[in-house]
Amino acid sequence: MRHYITALALLCLAINLQAQTQFGIKTFAGYSYTNEANREFINATELRGMQIAYSGAELKKGIGLSLHTQNSKLFITADAAYVTSGKTFTLQSNSLRRTILDPGVTYTNKVTSIRGSVSAGLHYKKFKFGVSPELSFITSQQEDVSELEDLSFNSRKYSTGFNFSIGYMLNNNIHIDLKHTYTFQDAGDGYKFVGEPVEFDTTEKYIELSLGYFF
Repeated sequence: MRHYITALALLCLAINLQAQTQFGIKTFAGYSYTNEANREFINATELRGMQIAYSGAELKKGIGLSLHTQNSKLFITADAAYVTSGKTFTLQSNSLRRTILDPGVTYTNKVTSIRGSVSAGLHYKKFKFGVSPELSFITSQQEDVSELEDLSFNSRKYSTGFNFSIGYMLNNNIHIDLKHTYTFQDAGDGYKFVGEPVEFDTTEKYIELSLGYFF
């Protein structure tokens, strides 16, 4: 991350004062393709067990403001957006006998956040190729997974991620971007089973499509 920030600072210097700068409005939707994963948890002290799965994520949606600057070869786009997202967990069994529940019991974790990102890279004719770190400040979080016995939840104040993007400028005002986004936090981030972190060894990944109108 430190190397990226250094490179971004150098890129800012490379874009001279004659660069074109535009303000805009941007909306986006992100589809999660994260693999499902499950874990078995056992409370050896009280002889209780459960099997719970990370089932997937809801469609991520957002709208916000954007600042786009470019010269003949380089561009920088800064975005700030209000985002809603969510993920789903499924209780598959709740006994040491591992008797599978059919159907499983579904639980959710819904999040609203303010996401900031700075994308930088090259543009060729109407195409843009960039990379960007992401930092999201969580404004609210509602979940019912911790209603399960032995599970607790402690919401973090922020989350981080990274994306690679390909964009196309239809004209001077309309930009379309396709991003591959992934987060750095485990899908079970914030949850603990009898004090131990719940880890599914998978992070959420999204394909995100955005539409921006610049003035």
